[in-house]
Amino acid sequence: METKTTNQLGLELTKTTLETLAATLRDITSKHMFCADIVVEEAFKPVMKLIYDLLEKEEEVKKLQERSRQESKGTIYPDRVDMTFGEAIEALKKGYRVSRKGWNGKGMFLFLHERMEVKKDDKILASPVNTVEGEKQCVYIETLNELKEKNGSVKFVPVICMKAANDEVVVGWLASQTDMLSNDWTIFE
Repeated sequence: METKTTNQLGLELTKTTLETLAATLRDITSKHMFCADIVVEEAFKPVMKLIYDLLEKEEEVKKLQERSRQESKGTIYPDRVDMTFGEAIEALKKGYRVSRKGWNGKGMFLFLHERMEVKKDDKILASPVNTVEGEKQCVYIETLNELKEKNGSVKFVPVICMKAANDEVVVGWLASQTDMLSNDWTIFE
Protein backbone atom coordinates (compact mmCIF):
# COMPACT_ATOMS: atom_id res chain seq x y z
CA MET A 1 0.00 0.00 0.00
CA GLU A 2 1.43 3.36 -1.04
CA THR A 3 1.69 6.00 1.65
CA LYS A 4 0.75 9.46 0.37
CA THR A 5 2.42 12.63 1.51
CA THR A 6 0.51 15.63 2.81
CA ASN A 7 1.30 17.43 -0.46
CA GLN A 8 -0.14 14.58 -2.52
CA LEU A 9 -3.32 14.45 -0.43
CA GLY A 10 -3.70 18.24 -0.65
CA LEU A 11 -3.21 18.22 -4.41
CA GLU A 12 -5.69 15.39 -4.88
CA LEU A 13 -8.27 17.18 -2.71
CA THR A 14 -7.74 20.42 -4.64
CA LYS A 15 -8.07 18.59 -7.96
CA THR A 16 -11.28 16.86 -6.87
CA THR A 17 -12.72 20.13 -5.54
CA LEU A 18 -11.90 21.95 -8.77
CA GLU A 19 -13.39 19.17 -10.88
CA THR A 20 -16.59 19.27 -8.79
CA LEU A 21 -16.70 23.06 -9.03
CA ALA A 22 -16.18 22.89 -12.79
CA ALA A 23 -19.01 20.39 -13.17
CA THR A 24 -21.32 22.57 -11.09
CA LEU A 25 -20.42 25.69 -13.07
CA ARG A 26 -20.99 23.81 -16.31
CA ASP A 27 -24.42 22.77 -15.10
CA ILE A 28 -25.38 26.27 -13.98
CA THR A 29 -23.95 28.10 -16.95
CA SER A 30 -25.20 25.65 -19.55
CA LYS A 31 -28.67 26.95 -18.90
CA HIS A 32 -27.50 30.51 -19.47
CA MET A 33 -24.66 30.22 -21.93
CA PHE A 34 -24.24 28.32 -25.13
CA CYS A 35 -20.50 27.85 -24.72
CA ALA A 36 -20.30 27.12 -20.97
CA ASP A 37 -17.97 24.13 -21.42
CA ILE A 38 -15.44 26.25 -23.27
CA VAL A 39 -15.54 28.97 -20.62
CA VAL A 40 -15.11 26.51 -17.74
CA GLU A 41 -12.33 24.54 -19.47
CA GLU A 42 -10.42 27.69 -20.33
CA ALA A 43 -10.84 29.10 -16.82
CA PHE A 44 -9.53 25.97 -15.09
CA LYS A 45 -6.83 24.90 -17.58
CA PRO A 46 -3.97 26.82 -15.90
CA VAL A 47 -4.92 25.56 -12.43
CA MET A 48 -5.23 21.93 -13.55
CA LYS A 49 -1.92 22.16 -15.44
CA LEU A 50 -0.26 23.48 -12.29
CA ILE A 51 -1.65 20.58 -10.24
CA TYR A 52 -0.47 17.99 -12.79
CA ASP A 53 2.96 19.65 -12.97
CA LEU A 54 3.29 19.58 -9.18
CA LEU A 55 2.34 15.89 -9.03
CA GLU A 56 4.90 15.12 -11.75
CA LYS A 57 7.63 17.08 -9.92
CA GLU A 58 6.87 15.24 -6.68
CA GLU A 59 7.40 11.92 -8.49
CA GLU A 60 10.74 13.20 -9.84
CA VAL A 61 11.80 14.24 -6.33
CA LYS A 62 10.90 10.77 -5.00
CA LYS A 63 13.01 9.12 -7.70
CA LEU A 64 15.97 11.43 -6.95
CA GLN A 65 15.67 10.73 -3.22
CA GLU A 66 15.65 6.97 -3.82
CA ARG A 67 18.64 7.21 -6.17
CA SER A 68 20.49 9.28 -3.56
CA ARG A 69 19.70 6.67 -0.87
CA GLN A 70 20.99 3.88 -3.11
CA GLU A 71 24.19 5.76 -3.96
CA SER A 72 24.89 6.67 -0.33
CA LYS A 73 24.71 2.99 0.63
CA GLY A 74 27.99 2.47 -1.22
CA THR A 75 29.78 5.26 0.63
CA ILE A 76 32.02 4.25 3.53
CA TYR A 77 33.03 6.89 6.05
CA PRO A 78 36.14 5.70 7.96
CA ASP A 79 35.36 7.78 11.05
CA ARG A 80 31.89 6.29 11.62
CA VAL A 81 31.41 4.42 14.88
CA ASP A 82 27.75 3.59 14.54
CA MET A 83 27.54 1.20 11.61
CA THR A 84 25.09 -1.68 11.52
CA PHE A 85 26.25 -5.24 10.87
CA GLY A 86 25.03 -4.95 7.27
CA GLU A 87 27.08 -1.79 6.75
CA ALA A 88 30.11 -3.51 8.31
CA ILE A 89 29.74 -6.41 5.83
CA GLU A 90 29.57 -3.92 2.95
CA ALA A 91 32.74 -2.25 4.27
CA LEU A 92 34.46 -5.68 4.38
CA LYS A 93 33.50 -6.24 0.74
CA LYS A 94 35.09 -2.91 -0.16
CA GLY A 95 38.39 -3.91 1.45
CA TYR A 96 38.08 -2.27 4.88
CA ARG A 97 38.85 -3.89 8.21
CA VAL A 98 36.01 -3.57 10.72
CA SER A 99 35.70 -3.89 14.47
CA ARG A 100 33.15 -3.43 17.25
CA LYS A 101 33.50 -0.95 20.07
CA GLY A 102 31.85 -3.57 22.30
CA TRP A 103 34.62 -6.14 21.85
CA ASN A 104 36.81 -6.58 24.93
CA GLY A 105 40.02 -7.66 23.20
CA LYS A 106 42.35 -4.92 22.04
CA GLY A 107 43.32 -4.81 18.39
CA MET A 108 40.65 -7.29 17.27
CA PHE A 109 39.23 -6.76 13.79
CA LEU A 110 37.64 -8.59 10.88
CA PHE A 111 38.90 -8.69 7.31
CA LEU A 112 37.79 -10.45 4.17
CA HIS A 113 40.07 -13.13 2.74
CA GLU A 114 39.28 -12.64 -0.94
CA ARG A 115 38.55 -15.31 -3.52
CA MET A 116 41.86 -16.97 -4.40
CA GLU A 117 43.15 -19.64 -6.74
CA VAL A 118 46.31 -21.72 -6.34
CA LYS A 119 47.35 -23.14 -9.71
CA LYS A 120 49.06 -26.44 -10.31
CA ASP A 121 52.55 -24.95 -10.64
CA ASP A 122 52.19 -22.59 -7.65
CA LYS A 123 54.05 -23.60 -4.52
CA ILE A 124 52.20 -23.77 -1.25
CA LEU A 125 54.29 -21.87 1.26
CA ALA A 126 52.54 -23.15 4.35
CA SER A 127 54.49 -25.68 6.31
CA PRO A 128 53.08 -28.26 8.70
CA VAL A 129 53.17 -27.22 12.33
CA ASN A 130 54.41 -29.64 15.00
CA THR A 131 55.32 -32.33 12.48
CA VAL A 132 57.98 -34.78 13.52
CA GLU A 133 60.30 -35.96 10.76
CA GLY A 134 59.05 -39.16 9.20
CA GLU A 135 55.41 -38.49 10.08
CA LYS A 136 52.76 -37.99 7.45
CA GLN A 137 52.64 -34.50 5.90
CA CYS A 138 50.08 -32.01 7.21
CA VAL A 139 46.58 -32.99 6.04
CA TYR A 140 45.93 -29.42 4.89
CA ILE A 141 48.91 -29.35 2.52
CA GLU A 142 48.29 -32.93 1.43
CA THR A 143 44.68 -32.09 0.52
CA LEU A 144 45.68 -28.94 -1.39
CA ASN A 145 48.29 -30.87 -3.37
CA GLU A 146 45.76 -33.61 -4.22
CA LEU A 147 43.25 -31.00 -5.45
CA LYS A 148 45.94 -29.24 -7.52
CA GLU A 149 46.85 -32.55 -9.18
CA LYS A 150 43.24 -33.55 -9.79
CA ASN A 151 41.80 -30.20 -10.98
CA GLY A 152 44.85 -28.21 -12.07
CA SER A 153 44.19 -25.67 -9.33
CA VAL A 154 42.58 -25.11 -5.94
CA LYS A 155 39.94 -22.41 -5.64
CA PHE A 156 39.23 -20.73 -2.32
CA VAL A 157 35.96 -18.89 -1.75
CA PRO A 158 35.93 -15.57 0.14
CA VAL A 159 35.82 -15.97 3.91
CA ILE A 160 35.61 -13.54 6.83
CA CYS A 161 38.65 -13.78 9.12
CA MET A 162 39.30 -12.26 12.53
CA LYS A 163 42.58 -10.99 13.89
CA ALA A 164 42.20 -12.02 17.53
CA ALA A 165 43.58 -10.19 20.58
CA ASN A 166 46.49 -12.70 20.79
CA ASP A 167 47.44 -11.91 17.13
CA GLU A 168 46.20 -15.26 15.83
CA VAL A 169 43.94 -15.30 12.77
CA VAL A 170 40.59 -17.03 13.05
CA VAL A 171 39.54 -18.26 9.60
CA GLY A 172 35.80 -18.52 9.06
CA TRP A 173 34.69 -16.13 11.82
CA LEU A 174 30.98 -16.35 12.63
CA ALA A 175 28.89 -13.51 14.04
CA SER A 176 26.98 -13.91 17.28
CA GLN A 177 23.42 -12.61 17.68
CA THR A 178 24.85 -9.68 19.61
CA ASP A 179 27.32 -8.89 16.80
CA MET A 180 24.55 -8.95 14.18
CA LEU A 181 22.20 -6.71 16.17
CA SER A 182 24.79 -4.17 17.34
CA ASN A 183 25.17 -0.68 15.93
CA ASP A 184 28.69 -0.05 17.24
CA TRP A 185 30.61 -1.33 14.22
CA THR A 186 33.43 0.87 13.02
CA ILE A 187 36.24 0.92 10.46
CA PHE A 188 39.41 -0.40 12.14
CA GLU A 189 42.34 1.96 11.63
